[in-house]
Amino acid sequence: FVAVIEDGDAFARITAAKHDSQNKFNKVGSKFYITPSETINDKVYFSDFSYDGNLSICFRFLSGANATYAGMAAACREQLVRNFTLSTRSVEVSEYMPVMVNVIGSAASDSSFATRKKLTTFTEAVDILGRMKSKGINNYKETFAIDSSTSLDVYNAIAKSYPAIDRFIQVEGDDIAMNGIFKIRIGTTFRNLFEECNGFIKEPAKIIINGLINGIAISDLDTPITRYVKSIFVLSSRSFPDQKQTACIRCGRCHNICPENLHPEKLYSNYYSDTPVQQYILDTINLCTECGLCNTICPSRIPLCQTIQLIKDTQ
Repeated sequence: FVAVIEDGDAFARITAAKHDSQNKFNKVGSKFYITPSETINDKVYFSDFSYDGNLSICFRFLSGANATYAGMAAACREQLVRNFTLSTRSVEVSEYMPVMVNVIGSAASDSSFATRKKLTTFTEAVDILGRMKSKGINNYKETFAIDSSTSLDVYNAIAKSYPAIDRFIQVEGDDIAMNGIFKIRIGTTFRNLFEECNGFIKEPAKIIINGLINGIAISDLDTPITRYVKSIFVLSSRSFPDQKQTACIRCGRCHNICPENLHPEKLYSNYYSDTPVQQYILDTINLCTECGLCNTICPSRIPLCQTIQLIKDTQ
């Protein structure tokens, strides 16, 4: 089914929960916060104003071929037309109809040191625009966006004939003497960079590159800095959590939190212990977006996200 909040939508919140071992059904519902409130210092303060208008939800039950995402979208559209929110008038060829197409050139990389991987190339983007034009869409406006460091490299290469041999790197942490952004020659070791920062105040617990969520740790300070390194975080033992890995306790938290509904614990067990799993679970490996939520929620500190990256790399 699909539910459309028609009145009181500004005060509504949608709640949802995936099925688990205790409940075999997916659940979705709504709550209406008709009295605005705010929490300050663990105290809840309510407004003198309360919404006193109508609250209404329209449920459309779907079956058969209509019980799909496309069917849900069609039901929502039909309801919007019934309420005169959406017009059914056809758009003339000469009229302006706003359309936005986002083409993503790169995303987070599977490689340890490469932070980006190619998706849609510039040539493919041009081909997409050509196909749009062949269908009569001629009034489009092209916008090409890249990150700031890449923009600087492109400018230096074109305007100054200067190759990409330097990198601006952010260095921060409690155990480093000097925090800041440093211009580093590619190939410089981490040891030399930390010497430029006046060294460590005390021995750090971990050194993480490219973010605390999806970044990786380095163990050898003589490792050279590549063009993919953008940030370094020196983690102190005071803020470093217990990282001792223990056996999986089969809690299912990684599966419940996964936005793609994967089974990270089963993929991990299959990769390292050859534990047999169903083929459909193995087929979902490429759906992983490497968000790292499974690592964050795992009480056993199992490197689930990194294992999935390894599996994808070996395919």
